[in-house]
Amino acid sequence: MSASDNTVQVTSLPNLAQILPYLLGHYPDDSIALHAPGPNFHDGPTMTCPLPEDTAEWQATAENAARQFVAYAHDRGHDPAQGVIIYLCREPRLVQSPEETAALLAPIGTWLTNEFTEHRATVLQTIGLVANRWWAYECDSDGCCEGEPLPSPDDPTSVVAQMTRLGRTPGPRTRDIIKEFRAVTADPDFLKDLHTAANHFNTRCATNAGRDATLALTLEQIDAAWAGSVTGRPSSAAL
Repeated sequence: MSASDNTVQVTSLPNLAQILPYLLGHYPDDSIALHAPGPNFHDGPTMTCPLPEDTAEWQATAENAARQFVAYAHDRGHDPAQGVIIYLCREPRLVQSPEETAALLAPIGTWLTNEFTEHRATVLQTIGLVANRWWAYECDSDGCCEGEPLPSPDDPTSVVAQMTRLGRTPGPRTRDIIKEFRAVTADPDFLKDLHTAANHFNTRCATNAGRDATLALTLEQIDAAWAGSVTGRPSSAAL
């Protein structure tokens, strides 16, 4: 990984696990994160997808995320057949151990891999990140790569130590970003409508035709709003 003409060495699975928040600029709590390494590792397409609280929705979420990422990678001129890294991030819930959480995440990696295979994308690694520990689901050796602590910043080969030497810091966690924008009180009806709209948007964008139609509609709405602001007349567009 190249940064400001300096090189960060990503030469091990612990490095691979630790580099995620530097790739994204934040740590994605309770999310799927997907990265297709480019020539300098970090300069390939990256996408995050929140994991619903209801585990019954995880398979559909994973399959939809894989389809969207393949389309996004192709749009960026990147062939996902060259490799995709999957990150599965979740913090243990009450009375749930990190091991139980990691086991709960494991099927998501399988669903993603199956969907990627259907779209001729290759999965390089599936990394679980739980409670500051990492799991490598592609490793089939018993007891290996299971629940290891992330490398210490005191380890000079750790990603954190290397980034610190370059003056780089990881971004905040998703939950901390949300706190800055969360209203004091949330309107349940508004949240329900927002969730419905988000699901509708994701469904429409699951295919190339749907994404093209959504983009065309969005551009029309922007043009209409811009025309209204220039002429001084209010404009409206239905989403």
